[in-house]
Amino acid sequence: HIAWQALRDFRKAEGRFPAPGDVEDQQKVVNLAQHINAAHKSAGHFHVGTLDVALVSALADGAQGEINPMAAFLGGMVAQ
Repeated sequence: HIAWQALRDFRKAEGRFPAPGDVEDQQKVVNLAQHINAAHKSAGHFHVGTLDVALVSALADGAQGEINPMAAFLGGMVAQ
């Protein structure tokens, strides 16, 4: 949840999602997630003991991705 909040804050600040493969954008999202986690901890809200930096970076890296509508349709059919 913290990673999603960081991604939302990045989009508010930059007006876009992080670019795929852009290490600087990924680091910005990681920094936001660390800041959010620390703020939640100090306020006594939900926080994590150790933030999974690789997971937050992966979320930032794929944030601009789109699922092809045909792949989504076929995936839904196969799942049923």
